[in-house]
Amino acid sequence: MSTVEDWLVGAVDVHSPADGGARAALVLAADPTFAPIVGERVAWLDTVAPYQPGSFYTRELPAIRAVLAGAPPLRLLVVDGYCDLDPAGRPGLGRHVHEMLGLPVIGVAKTSFHTAHHAV
Repeated sequence: MSTVEDWLVGAVDVHSPADGGARAALVLAADPTFAPIVGERVAWLDTVAPYQPGSFYTRELPAIRAVLAGAPPLRLLVVDGYCDLDPAGRPGLGRHVHEMLGLPVIGVAKTSFHTAHHAV
C-alpha cells in the first residue's frame, strides 16, 4: 500500500445538486495512470455561486479548494472542465485551478463550450 508521501496525482469533480450546494470528490493515485487509487476525499459546501456559462469556475473552484484542503501535495491534477475556453487562452476552470495551486492541471471537459473549438 502506498503512503501519503507517494501520492502524486489527483482527479477531482464537483456535483451541484438541483436543490443547492456542491459536493467535490478527489481520488488520489501514486501513478499518472491512476492505477491503483490510493486515497479519496469528499467535501460538501452548503452554498455555491449559480452556474454562469464562461464563469464555470466561480461555482466549482470553492468546492475544489475545499476538497484539496488537507490533501497531500500533488504533482498533477485532472479537472472536469476546460483549461482554456478559446484559442486565445481565455481561462477556464483548469487554468484557475493551476493559478490557485501552481501545479500542472489537465482539463477534461465532458460538455462542449461554444468558443473552445481548439480543444479535442
